[in-house]
Amino acid sequence: MLKCNFNFYGIEGNLFENTKTTVSISYASLASFNTQLNSEFSENDTTIILTMANGIRQPNKEPCSIFDVDCVQNCTATFTTFRNDIVEKSCLDIFHATNKKYFFGLLKEDFLKKLNPEY
Repeated sequence: MLKCNFNFYGIEGNLFENTKTTVSISYASLASFNTQLNSEFSENDTTIILTMANGIRQPNKEPCSIFDVDCVQNCTATFTTFRNDIVEKSCLDIFHATNKKYFFGLLKEDFLKKLNPEY
């Protein structure tokens, strides 16, 4: 299995208010509660695993949020074919681009600007 991930910890405030996501049950929004969301979906041959958690409590620290995007691809490879997949097929580049697409694509523009990203 090949895996690449981004983790984002320590978001101040409500994570769900700073992303382009909606979490609700019937007519009640769950964005203001301690909420965890885990979703898996596919794009091409890659499985994207999205984990968002709001109000995570840590000992002796303020509650924070977790925003995690993982890219996974199952493979049954020998060392040679594994190396070829990574080098010749640019698997790591594809994972990195997919990861960035979902990580940055789910953050609201005004929140992203506050993080002062460097490209």
